[in-house]
Amino acid sequence: MMESDETFTIQKVSAQQLLMKEFSMVQRVILGNVIQVGYQSCNDFMQSSKIPLFLKMERASKLIPEIKNMAVEYALMQACNKQLIPLKWSLEQTNNIALKYLKLKSLDGKCIFTVNQTSCAGKRSRHAKFREELDLPFQSSLNLFPNDDTHQFIVEPDFAYYCEINHGYRSETPLFAVVGKPAAQNGWLGQLSLLGQIQLLPKSEADDTRTAAEDLRNFNLSDFQDFMEEHK
Repeated sequence: MMESDETFTIQKVSAQQLLMKEFSMVQRVILGNVIQVGYQSCNDFMQSSKIPLFLKMERASKLIPEIKNMAVEYALMQACNKQLIPLKWSLEQTNNIALKYLKLKSLDGKCIFTVNQTSCAGKRSRHAKFREELDLPFQSSLNLFPNDDTHQFIVEPDFAYYCEINHGYRSETPLFAVVGKPAAQNGWLGQLSLLGQIQLLPKSEADDTRTAAEDLRNFNLSDFQDFMEEHK
């Protein structure tokens, strides 16, 4: 939608429409399945006899959420490699070069995503400098409808939109998984659920998404351990 006056012309896009354009219902179901595969793979890894002994200590339980997020990242990377989801991945370094994070990008390069653990579906990720730097160009953009919760638009920039794929983590299976365009302080300009959507698909498409998920369930625990060692 274009709007103009005598001084400028801007392009507006609905945050919700942006997300729906990037991820069809089928792709959202597959993405949710991929996250569930990551959780199950983390559980399998923690029960494996191959894990380091220190991870079997009671005090190591606080490390499990981070391992779970790495398992989700690894599953997403494999899904990208198998072209099950319309994203490509790269591992990026933060300003603290000892830390790395997974950056996902849409095939046309117009959206970038980070993968995060949050306490509930209604919250964006916690503050981090690298996420702030990714999001900053949007927060300096003109807020077209600051008091309208039903029609939130963002200015279309010449660079990639920043979005988040977030999931809950204090459970054996994800309590929620969402993709969203975060607001400046907290919450979302737009958000879509990635779980509990399969019943909305025709049977043939639902069967296809199950097949796609099964393709990822052959999770190689040795490869995952190598991934953790390389990118810790």
